[in-house]
Amino acid sequence: MFQKMDVLTLAQATAALDDIESRRAQFIAAAAKGMTDLAAAEANLGERVLAGDDDACAGVATLRLKIDGLNAAGAVLEKRREVAQLDYRRAQAADFRRQAAAKQADLAALESKTSKVLVELSTLESVEYDGCILGAQRIGAWISRTTLAAQPWQSTLEVGSDPLNSTPYAIPRSRRLRDEADALERRALEIEAELLRAAEPVPTPAAPGDLTPATHTGTCFCGPCRRARQNVSPNEWAAAVEGGADA
Repeated sequence: MFQKMDVLTLAQATAALDDIESRRAQFIAAAAKGMTDLAAAEANLGERVLAGDDDACAGVATLRLKIDGLNAAGAVLEKRREVAQLDYRRAQAADFRRQAAAKQADLAALESKTSKVLVELSTLESVEYDGCILGAQRIGAWISRTTLAAQPWQSTLEVGSDPLNSTPYAIPRSRRLRDEADALERRALEIEAELLRAAEPVPTPAAPGDLTPATHTGTCFCGPCRRARQNVSPNEWAAAVEGGADA
């Protein structure tokens, strides 16, 4: 059974990450000030001891401990920041999918209405129209291939866009919704693939002593095979080959 992971909303993940970033900046600033104070205290330590200040050494030690504590807290916040960044990316992916689903719902509602109109139009024209005729609508200056004036009823096979018309097509709402939903789904998939790569364990290289005769076909001269041959005697290598391993 897979364990279900709770995904924060984008607002929650953003707030959590912002809070960690703010606290992290505060601790970094406090540690920097502590280092400045420590440097000044250490520079004056000898004079203060000579002057009979019994608290001078304790003050320097306290500053050092305080800086250690601030650095330790900063390290904890750094780890929390990494987790919060992953939570934020998961929330982003979920939000993209939510937006895509909303656009898909809008598209389905719109197509339920346009399909009825297409059926009526198909009956009137005696042609089976489908949604492809809603893909784009030409606008602006167009030129007929046979006459100069393009007529509204002419197809794109009979007319061409004027060279100066940089936006010859109006994109219908249904096509915009479809394209926007697809783009959001792609962004969600990219983030999810990124999270999967981040979760994959980093392979640890084998120690030289762990290398055994390679099982590549024929006499192989790749790096692992050469290193393996260097770590065994010729007799051991020959025995391994005879036992079934390839050279």
